[in-house]
Amino acid sequence: MKHLKIICLCIFLFSCGTSNKNKTVFIKSKLSKYSDYKVKLQKDSLELTQGVNKDSQSVSYFELNDTLESRKKGTILFIHGIPTSSWIFHKTAKSLAEQGYHIIAPDMPGFGQTKASRDFDYSLKSYAQVIVKLILKKELKSISLVVHDFGGPFSWMAIENPKIKDRIKQIYLLNTIASNKGFKPLFDKTPTSFFKKRMTNTIVKSTGKKFFQSNTKTILLAQELKDLVEPLKYKNGLKAYKKLLNLVAFGELRNNIKIFNQNMSSFKGEVFIFWGMKDHVLNLKKQAPRIKEAFSNLIYGVCLSEVSHFPSLDQAEELSRFIDLGVSGKVKNLKTQNCLKKL
Repeated sequence: MKHLKIICLCIFLFSCGTSNKNKTVFIKSKLSKYSDYKVKLQKDSLELTQGVNKDSQSVSYFELNDTLESRKKGTILFIHGIPTSSWIFHKTAKSLAEQGYHIIAPDMPGFGQTKASRDFDYSLKSYAQVIVKLILKKELKSISLVVHDFGGPFSWMAIENPKIKDRIKQIYLLNTIASNKGFKPLFDKTPTSFFKKRMTNTIVKSTGKKFFQSNTKTILLAQELKDLVEPLKYKNGLKAYKKLLNLVAFGELRNNIKIFNQNMSSFKGEVFIFWGMKDHVLNLKKQAPRIKEAFSNLIYGVCLSEVSHFPSLDQAEELSRFIDLGVSGKVKNLKTQNCLKKL
């Protein structure tokens, strides 16, 4: 039974991105490699509260169009998941910047070019604090928040913070963890610390190779799949990855998401969904009822039948158009029917 649970967790963690290997989306524009992207990142130092100490955490981020005019049009804040980085949004960010929006996309601590500080504890609370501190330091207002994968749990607690709650005008859900449905802990009772550490190491070692092999079934281009590996190689990404896997394996993620769902109904902004339906783990059909209940101001949803876990890479142009229409209040003009009505 234990072996079966481990296999199920492995499937959850690394089937995201899997799809029909014969389906490939070709991007006409020149592909931006991660090695080129990372040199464009900026840095800011944030003061995070870690227990009784203040921890200086340097955060790298990608920013475009930081002008009064673009901020007035709208700020779009991208929050990535694991084990990726802000790079997964580079196509969508560039397209929206060309339309005059203010763009900012941070690398969360432990991923991409953001090295987690020595005292960073890798909890959802601390990741949420990074988002809050970045919004306050950059004085971001009228924010459209775009979240992917673990970017959802990173963000839910942040949105509840009274200092920034009124600054978030919209939320865009991209194959993210928006409901506690389906996140049954690997173990009902937390084992000893020694066993917990050994188990996490085993899961990472056994599944990591499968996900990052060049023959992984995916509709991403070969170069894009290769670049997805890069953020985990930098700084202390593997440590962060292991810490966050523990949240899934030992029930903390499920418990936190349940609490967030109860609180999100008070969110006054608009909520949109842009979802790759080939993602068989973060399955929208399973999450939809709970999402509709948690996000009372759900406006519109686009379901992409041939897209898997990375819609911001596979359908960047369509996503940028969707966000533009959403921010400008014209999303209902889309000819595509709201797929959520069928779920």
